[in-house]
Amino acid sequence: MIDPASFQADGGDFVVGDFRRRGSHFPNQRLNILLPLGNGHFFQGEAELQVEKIEVIGSGAVAPKEVTAAQINDGSVMGELVTLKGTVEKVEEANGLIQTIMVKDEAGNLARVFIDGYITTDKEVENCVEGASISATGNASYDNTWPDTDFFPRVRISNRANVVCEEAVTDPVVAFVTRLYELCLNRKPDEGGLNNWVNQ
Repeated sequence: MIDPASFQADGGDFVVGDFRRRGSHFPNQRLNILLPLGNGHFFQGEAELQVEKIEVIGSGAVAPKEVTAAQINDGSVMGELVTLKGTVEKVEEANGLIQTIMVKDEAGNLARVFIDGYITTDKEVENCVEGASISATGNASYDNTWPDTDFFPRVRISNRANVVCEEAVTDPVVAFVTRLYELCLNRKPDEGGLNNWVNQ
């Protein structure tokens, strides 16, 4: 069962659909989706599409959009496939699995990453501790189940493998060189390069 499933509409909006069909999995496929009339189901504030028929008409991957915490929180990327990067500020579990991760981005703003309890329960997000660096890819969405608000933004994760954490570097020289690589070369240092700079 795929719940939720995600797809990119031709108009550019990223839509969350609830396929609720066992065995329906179409990664990186272009689909023609038949929806029944009067389709308008909502779950926790998110629109879900009840699907009658799915036909594969082509292929092509959708690249996620790298966003800030502010964009998640103001709803400007709502419905899109996004990647949020930053530092883990807080981790909350439910039933022994990570459910909520608060991420602080480069600007110092916080955004919520949410993983429903039934999502890939055979996996866990490794190295997800306070202070770790994180990259989380999912749908920019919200839920309306929280007290005192009907709009609680989040990055909703469809597979725990889409949340990648790396333990925080404690050596200040290693941290400095690593950050320099990230800012100047837009990548993590390779082991040889890192050791060369650190040991000079």
